[in-house]
Amino acid sequence: MSANIDKASVVIIGGGIFGCSSAYHLAKGGRRDVVVIERNELGSGATAQSAGLLLQGRSNIDVFHLVRRTLEAIVELETELNDHIGFKRVGSLRIAATDVSAQAIRDMNAVLQKHLIAAEYMQEAEARQLVPWLDASCARLIQYVPGDGFVDAYMLTSAYAKVARSLGVRFLQHTGVTRVLTDSGKVCAVQTDRGRIHCSWVVDAAGAWAQSVADSVGIRLPMAPVRSHYWITAPDPLFPRIHPVVVLPDARAFTRPELGALLLGLRELESRTYDARKLPAKMAALQFVEPEDDMELLIEHSALLRPYMPSLDQFRFAHHICGFSTYTPDNRFLLGPVGSIEGFLVAGGCCGSGVAISGGIGETIANLILGRALKIDLDSFCPERCGKIDVYDPAFRAQCAAARARK
Repeated sequence: MSANIDKASVVIIGGGIFGCSSAYHLAKGGRRDVVVIERNELGSGATAQSAGLLLQGRSNIDVFHLVRRTLEAIVELETELNDHIGFKRVGSLRIAATDVSAQAIRDMNAVLQKHLIAAEYMQEAEARQLVPWLDASCARLIQYVPGDGFVDAYMLTSAYAKVARSLGVRFLQHTGVTRVLTDSGKVCAVQTDRGRIHCSWVVDAAGAWAQSVADSVGIRLPMAPVRSHYWITAPDPLFPRIHPVVVLPDARAFTRPELGALLLGLRELESRTYDARKLPAKMAALQFVEPEDDMELLIEHSALLRPYMPSLDQFRFAHHICGFSTYTPDNRFLLGPVGSIEGFLVAGGCCGSGVAISGGIGETIANLILGRALKIDLDSFCPERCGKIDVYDPAFRAQCAAARARK
């Protein structure tokens, strides 16, 4: 192999935020004989397109712990690097306009209170003071979590990788994986386009391309690439440079500040899905199969948005960012071992929360390899929980798209 790497204890396939977090946590745990393989550049896939929300409000206790670990990891990384890595602790507002979403907020609040995370309910006038363009007069419940915010996903990925590299982890960029090799039901090597690397563990963290890795060992991962996108307005005095992330569950939307502009994310009822076998090798190539902007969806969504954004018609949208996330039919991640192949671990099915859960995902992968006690229950995240399915079937992909709509 031209990179002079032909053996490692652990090979991580995918240099996105899951792969780099796994490498970081392994190295911190003392396992440094680790190789991360990325066929493009680190953090250049779905990670680079992420809005980077870090919201602690979760009704599922295991997901809460995954997010909490990410926030802890950010503090650790900034200390180790003696530098900021792009985390903006601006807080978050959730606006519930129906009884269903109000109950969901109460469930989240119960988890936050149990773990002593600051959160409060507030009145419409208080919310308006924090977010001047927001009309919350339809709200039945408003939750404010001051410790929430958003992070530059690329900077966080780079920070995971930088510390891991300083501890001895090796990174192979511009290197493609052709297949995973097994012997008597155990992982034994990874074949790349630059040679073979013998190993005892493989972590499939290849994001939307993870199924192509799993196909080589006969595993079907119950997830599909589903379009995710958001718009960014032109800078405008209407939008303060710093204000909370706003989550509008009943409008299937969220916003966050973006350098004097506003980032607006929407979830359509029928998101576009993709056949994982036909994905472009680079996320940037998606522009050839997607329109550069899609104002039609914004127009369709405007009736849901306008009650919260009376000045919506004044917004000047400047950018449309389009990519894909991997969704599962039940909106639960794919995390942990597969029973059929010893030494093969999966870290995928991010369901649009990859940045927020990255620290917990990496810690869990490291604990599995290091033989340490787990902090979460992996049963609901089992990669094989859906049994034998055709992950390329349009009907299955539609189930994954529906999961995004009801997220």
